[in-house]
Amino acid sequence: MSEPDSIPEPRSRDVLLAFVMGLWLALLQSAHFFLLEVRLSSRAGSFFIALFCWLAGFLGGLNFGSPRRLPWFVALAAVGYHAAYALLDWRPYQWSVLPGVAVCIAVGGLAAGAFFPALEPRFGRVRSLLFHENNGYVLGLFLALLGCVFAGRALLVGAPAVGALTVLLLLRRVQLDSPVPPAPPTAPGAGSGAGAHAGA
Repeated sequence: MSEPDSIPEPRSRDVLLAFVMGLWLALLQSAHFFLLEVRLSSRAGSFFIALFCWLAGFLGGLNFGSPRRLPWFVALAAVGYHAAYALLDWRPYQWSVLPGVAVCIAVGGLAAGAFFPALEPRFGRVRSLLFHENNGYVLGLFLALLGCVFAGRALLVGAPAVGALTVLLLLRRVQLDSPVPPAPPTAPGAGSGAGAHAGA
């Protein structure tokens, strides 16, 4: 059974955006985790709190994400991270700041969730979008671990903001609210010929 001809092929800049977005999300998420470990508590509870808040924001992003909103969510995620950094720098090891930090983490998850409905129309297949985003995410996790070992402060201070700026520049170049490019036409008889060959 052949796939529909109307499914668009992602352009190279769309693939690059998905990859870089995955890389940045891994750095942002890891920075939140490491920040809680360093400035609040190294217990497992802080990890699960961050994970819960991230997933809560992610679900919100899935429901409210759109091409026009995604750049705002990315910018807010970077601002939210540095707000969390400032809170924990102001009152380290004080659980009283946790509600504010939790909101900041959820804002990061909001950008992660909004990414998928915003880019899915440009890929046509969710699995293709996930493939490129996951490749970037894996690389981001690797870089986050290296940064934690060799450049911990630089990772916590700079990576989320630099990554967000890179994503915003790519979003400006891709222009998600522009029409999705059509799929290339299929040669007449190509599908039937392939089917006849498979049947033979």
